[in-house]
Amino acid sequence: MREVEPDFDPRVIVRLVMLGSDEVFGRGDLLWLCAGCNTCDERCPQGVHLPSLIRAVRNVGVRRGAIPATIAAQVDLLRKYGRLLEVEEHNSRRAKIGLPDLVNPANDYRVLLDAAGLRDPGEKP
Repeated sequence: MREVEPDFDPRVIVRLVMLGSDEVFGRGDLLWLCAGCNTCDERCPQGVHLPSLIRAVRNVGVRRGAIPATIAAQVDLLRKYGRLLEVEEHNSRRAKIGLPDLVNPANDYRVLLDAAGLRDPGEKP
């Protein structure tokens, strides 16, 4: 990942976590740049399973409301539509070719998002 995004430095994440620093949440999208490809896990000379660490720290960040705007926007779309896109426009196209409407499963997703601690973006932690 570092070859693609020079700001992504797993060592910085590990150091901030080891120091117990909240700065790890204040570094923009740093935690969210990890693609979960496990390349760092395979290469780490210290045997640190970084993808697990990053997932755990992301979970803490989510509980604290420290998620990037792009993720918050996706959560908002899931809450509204149960998808990452609004389906009304697609339903009109589907009707023209004889397909049934897509339903809005937003209520199902709201339950899951609430259980995961992903609050409404306007809601305070």
